[in-house]
Amino acid sequence: MTGMMDTFAPGLFRGRTVLVLGGTSGIGLGAARAFRDLDAQVVATGATEAECAATTDAFGSTGIEFTPLDVRDGTAIGFGA
Repeated sequence: MTGMMDTFAPGLFRGRTVLVLGGTSGIGLGAARAFRDLDAQVVATGATEAECAATTDAFGSTGIEFTPLDVRDGTAIGFGA
């Protein structure tokens, strides 16, 4: 079985920035790591600062910038007053 990294050309995302919502755990974290491995600059969000800090502590942040963004908060994403 071929993995995802065998499917895409090395460096495919070099020079590009990728935003991964919900990137502090599960599928989101896996996607953030995959884009990082394809040479993207990755910004991954978590709902809270604590979530981002815990992920950084557990997995390191090499190549991934973790930042809090609660998409349930309309004002945080530009909706509402």
